[in-house]
Amino acid sequence: MTQLLPNPVLMRSGSLRLAAAFLSFGVLTACGGDPTAPPLSHTAPSLSLTEVPTVVRPSPYPLVFATDNRGCTLMTDRLTRCWGWNVEGEVGDGTTVQRLVPTVVTGGINFVDLGIGIYHTCGLTTAGKAFCWGQNLGGELGDGTTTDRHSPVPVIGNDAFVQLVAGYWHTCGLTTAGETKCWGEFNVPPTGPTLVASPKFASLTHGNSHVCGLTREGKAYCWHTFVGGLYGQIGDGTNVYRPTPTPVIGDLKFTRLSAGGAHTCGLDANGKAFCWGDNNIGQIGDGTMGNMRLAPTPVVTPLRFTEIQAGNSHTCALTREGKAFCWGNGVGIGQGTGADALSPTAVAGGITFRSISAKGPSTCGVSRADVVYCWGWNFYGGIGIGNTNTYVLVPTQVAP
Repeated sequence: MTQLLPNPVLMRSGSLRLAAAFLSFGVLTACGGDPTAPPLSHTAPSLSLTEVPTVVRPSPYPLVFATDNRGCTLMTDRLTRCWGWNVEGEVGDGTTVQRLVPTVVTGGINFVDLGIGIYHTCGLTTAGKAFCWGQNLGGELGDGTTTDRHSPVPVIGNDAFVQLVAGYWHTCGLTTAGETKCWGEFNVPPTGPTLVASPKFASLTHGNSHVCGLTREGKAYCWHTFVGGLYGQIGDGTNVYRPTPTPVIGDLKFTRLSAGGAHTCGLDANGKAFCWGDNNIGQIGDGTMGNMRLAPTPVVTPLRFTEIQAGNSHTCALTREGKAFCWGNGVGIGQGTGADALSPTAVAGGITFRSISAKGPSTCGVSRADVVYCWGWNFYGGIGIGNTNTYVLVPTQVAP
């Protein structure tokens, strides 16, 4: 979930991951749209690739991050709170006790952005230092080991990052030099950040098993992080394993990009939505179900969006007015019935959202009143409402 950056200084505006966000006109990742952003017809100043972001600043608004079985927030008090599945220390509170409500991450570190994976989380400080915690089966914490960590540990090396994104056993970061570095995925021995041969990206987004990058010119590139789960999510017109950044087919220029479970979505400069990859439950939004799409496919709707978020098998988007629409797997789309939707369907409740985050079968959003809501899969307390009721089908306020 990204937006082109017309200024060399990044600041969070609410990673998605949508992976969370960086600035007005900034790189917007996991958490969604900024209601103060200029009209979509505005033409942002161009940037040369020599202009690189060097600062990450705290958002003035709360930020929320959703994933398969848990969630996290960055609140205006500068504390990071997480909840849900905690078997490998994913909550970061120094324990492996399941947490049904937001719980403060230990260590006293003030993070300004998070990259939330399926079973691990990474946080970014204003100085660009990365810390990670949770499962470390594939070395995804970047500390040079495969030991699970129940509280934040520093990623090895001296890199300064402006964005972090995470998937299953894999993590990537965008450096202040515009380089992409990744770690995890069972490298032997486990390593820290390793340079990816790629164009210089303005932003990154991480699905379950693929990563995409967006250049400042709006060109999208995607690649797989491991063999398996090939559903056309790279968008190059094939269903071939691509271990290196590969251009998305066509002449589309995107302003936002979001990698989901096995599909990818983006917005063009007019706010028109396109998706590609797995479509087993209608997450592409073209009115069909079952056939994967190997190239960007228009979402069937007259709506125009300012933010888009790809979940595991659903997709959500925000209009400029802050109205949320979702499609795909009925568990995560928040329309109240649990029925799947093959095209954008209004989220119940009439809430006006500032930002939205979808990863896994759940969705979370921050209202323009700065209230955090979540809905979807709640088997392990991932909605953050104090219980493990199986499904929460409408936006429900997260416990304080």
